[in-house]
Amino acid sequence: MDSRNVMKGPVRISEIAAAHSSLRGLMDHAQKLRALELRIAERLGENFATNFGVAAIHLDGTLVLVANSPAWATRMRYIVPELLKWIQASPDLNHVRAIEINIKRVQIP
Repeated sequence: MDSRNVMKGPVRISEIAAAHSSLRGLMDHAQKLRALELRIAERLGENFATNFGVAAIHLDGTLVLVANSPAWATRMRYIVPELLKWIQASPDLNHVRAIEINIKRVQIP
């Protein structure tokens, strides 16, 4: 057995990512989406914050949000124009051209 491949205890994900550039890129992207989610949550308030998530930003500039229920998706669709203006006013997000609202799929046991 090759002793170099044997784990000697817990390893931080950041250490693994440092050795694998594709994983590092994926982690960076996930952190950016989470940071955006927190910014939007702060802007919209606690009620919205607990009922949506940021799923993706597509290359065409579409920001995809996921609502916890059809009712929350409807509420979010009403605020899309205001939210889009706010997002586009941010220099780091001015490439966002549209917001798409999806509903989280719930698996029934």
